[in-house]
Amino acid sequence: MKTLFNFKLIAILLSFGFFATSCTDDDEPDNPKKDGNTEYNNQKFTIKNGYYAIGNGIQLYGNAPTHHLDFLFLTDGTPKFSNDGEITEMQDGKIAILGAILSPDGASFKPGTFEYTNMAADVNLTEAQVEAKYKNKSFFYESIVRMDTDGDKNWEEEADVKITGGTIKVSGALPAISTEYNLTLENGKTIKGSFGGVFQKLIIDMEDGE
Repeated sequence: MKTLFNFKLIAILLSFGFFATSCTDDDEPDNPKKDGNTEYNNQKFTIKNGYYAIGNGIQLYGNAPTHHLDFLFLTDGTPKFSNDGEITEMQDGKIAILGAILSPDGASFKPGTFEYTNMAADVNLTEAQVEAKYKNKSFFYESIVRMDTDGDKNWEEEADVKITGGTIKVSGALPAISTEYNLTLENGKTIKGSFGGVFQKLIIDMEDGE
């Protein structure tokens, strides 16, 4: 069965190997009511569910982790998870956003303003150039949007649209955070919006394996 959003693929692209996700219920702290609005191609959507997954430290230069990789998943629908935690079905809704964000300081997630960066363009940079570009920088890469374009609720037939520019602003402390995003997609269109509330946690198994 085709999975709708494959966290494993993004991890591979960021040199993390394979990992699986599973949803977990946390005790929710006191927090504002969930609130989210998004606009894309003159259409308006109300985001109602947010998820996060804690990744791991990655080393872009030097001898120790320089950044921390984490994931944010926003949707106006209700995801259905397989036994290993991958999202295989969207029970309703029309839009979903998956962001792979990297915080400076490889120890943990840090809120801030994350700017899109095309890391594929850095293959010929020296280590000193990579450090100059990414030191103390919050950024995101290999992030996507998927939509139910024809309203038939068959998300598996839809193609991912890559995010190729823009910013994702995150404030607060997990799991209660607020996000604002102004994103440019590979099709030249933009998506703008915000979502705040308690994000549900996805547990990541960083062990290698299929």
